[in-house]
Amino acid sequence: MCDACGIREARVLQRHSGRALCSECFTKDIAERVRREVVRYSMFSPSERLLLALSGGKDSFVLMEVIREIHDISKTGVVTVVEGIEGYNREEDLEWLREGSRAYGIDLHIVTLREFTGYRLDDVVKLSSARGLGVSPCTYCGVLRRRAINYVARLHGYDKVLTAHNLDDEVQTSLMNLLRG
Repeated sequence: MCDACGIREARVLQRHSGRALCSECFTKDIAERVRREVVRYSMFSPSERLLLALSGGKDSFVLMEVIREIHDISKTGVVTVVEGIEGYNREEDLEWLREGSRAYGIDLHIVTLREFTGYRLDDVVKLSSARGLGVSPCTYCGVLRRRAINYVARLHGYDKVLTAHNLDDEVQTSLMNLLRG
């Protein structure tokens, strides 16, 4: 039984709180915790237009759901970047983003690195390797993705860009930065 509502069957055990929650109460709990942090750190105001930079994965789904709960969805848009990596099929993620955006009435902006720069990520990596630059594909991808996302935000008048990350992402980034120096 859910510790919050006492009505539905518990589906999630929150380790940090020790509470067992149903899916609905778990979603509301996450949204409320995010809302408190948004207010606490003045991340964005109710009047601002938000652009959600989403990949189509689980983190993206959670961010879209939470923002729908705490912000005026009519002031929200979604952007995704198609990198152009051979063998990496984004079509399934793109379909989910199309469906989710349509269901919520959110504008979806899909930009490809080829449209934005004239090159796919694979092309950039090949050119870099041929010139012996020794730069990681992840570096190019990160820089180009952020530039494309910021371009879309400015072009369409969004005030803030939101990205979805989980703790594993943060730990991985920190460790990579420490190891690289």
